[in-house]
Amino acid sequence: MTLSIYHIQDGDYIKRGEITDLSTTPVYTPTKHEILVKPEAKALYKLKIKDDSTGRLMMSSIPYRQLVANDWQDTFKIHLDDKGEVYHVDYYAGENACTETKTPLVGEAFKTTIQLIKPVPGPVPRLIQLNTNKPASQPSSGVNKEGTVVEIQEEQSFFRKYWYIIALGGILFLSATNPPPEEAK
Repeated sequence: MTLSIYHIQDGDYIKRGEITDLSTTPVYTPTKHEILVKPEAKALYKLKIKDDSTGRLMMSSIPYRQLVANDWQDTFKIHLDDKGEVYHVDYYAGENACTETKTPLVGEAFKTTIQLIKPVPGPVPRLIQLNTNKPASQPSSGVNKEGTVVEIQEEQSFFRKYWYIIALGGILFLSATNPPPEEAK
């Protein structure tokens, strides 16, 4: 997988270099790149980054003064997805400090560093899995907070669970509805 880096010079994008070996240790290979720093306060250094495998283009820009202030040191942060493909590239030039330039300067060779950012899997909850294919007579098992296996009793219907209370209530109801025996005269 290769990323081609282009920068704008005299209104046209020219190839600045390539970033290769994105699957292991990325390597930046420069081409000839002499930059004329523009003294205007709002002049931007513009980049176009092309993923050669997909043809996808990404754009970025920073002030020229920021590159000059950081002695032409820049950093590409390449973000990969879970398949190892590039989905975003960040471009930085050191700190945010900028210097004032009064005359055009001829730039030096870039001191480029590459950082590869791969996805990290997030936390996964530990769930109790009940096997619904077991016969009703076998209770399922699960894991409690301490991590030990415990037997989970099968849920029962309301009548099956409280039959004795219902039976006692029925007997009391039937005995309370009979009138008291009449006294013999």
